Amino acid sequence: MITVVARGPDGAVLARWRARGRWVGPLPARYHGSRAPAAWTWSDRAARDTRLHTRSDGTGGEPVERWAAQLGAATVDIVATAVDDAPPDDDASEAHADPAIVLTGSRRADELFANKAAGLERTPRGCTWHHVEDEGTEQEWSMATSWVPFAEPGPRVTKDDVRRFEREFGHELPADYREFLLEVNGGYAPSSHCVFTLRRRARQDESILNTLFSLNAPDDQDDLGTAQKHYSPDAQLPKGFLEIGYDGMGGRIILPLVGAHRGEVWYLDAEDPRPTGSNPRVEWFDRRDVWKLADSFAEFMANLKPLDAAS
Repeated sequence: MITVVARGPDGAVLARWRARGRWVGPLPARYHGSRAPAAWTWSDRAARDTRLHTRSDGTGGEPVERWAAQLGAATVDIVATAVDDAPPDDDASEAHADPAIVLTGSRRADELFANKAAGLERTPRGCTWHHVEDEGTEQEWSMATSWVPFAEPGPRVTKDDVRRFEREFGHELPADYREFLLEVNGGYAPSSHCVFTLRRRARQDESILNTLFSLNAPDDQDDLGTAQKHYSPDAQLPKGFLEIGYDGMGGRIILPLVGAHRGEVWYLDAEDPRPTGSNPRVEWFDRRDVWKLADSFAEFMANLKPLDAAS
């Protein structure tokens, strides 16, 4: 079990990330990092290689220093323990456990109670609160995450809703995208996090994310399941590829669920599409109208820039 805690200059917890993960080295282990003007300093330099939101095989994910910097963190603690072991009795684990609250039915009220229980005056910048079911006690818990709130998100969905979609589509969703659906469930990208960069060989461009589809959305044009049934002929998505959203020019955001590129985020260009009748032997990933955006959905979301930062 890996736990990563980011704290602000005043020592207040900004965010905490915990997951079962692949750890190389002896257990238990603890590392402390501090952010200086020029760079981070670590109690063990190897700790800077820690990555969050990785795939099940340990690849991809987001570097811990970038995750912490986006939160405005001054320090980071990393604690790694064997899954069956109790977390060590230290500040990075026991003292900052996820606060339990009684849900009110009002997301705004829940947020106020969650901040109070966590000892925070307000929700940290770049974070939102979400509810997580504790399967051992059937209670609801609330913890901070770095997902960006979207405008007009879809309805709240359950784990059963997600599993049902996975069965219907025939493939399991990556863990980070599944969490996004459970905690945010799509919507319109806010101006503070909407610009993404397209890079391939010597070419670079930018586009603006419009919408990420929602599961069980009341409007078909925003619904994740419906989107998979209405590809235009020029899309030609391979089987097992999920269209999860689109930009302002009609380009598609694609999440492969199979093969070597599973869990990565790709872009299908609508302005410069592959000509009809092109060589069918060209692999989809090598097409001129296809661009890789990120190694994971979490990395794609973390890389989104504000609208006023567009070049």
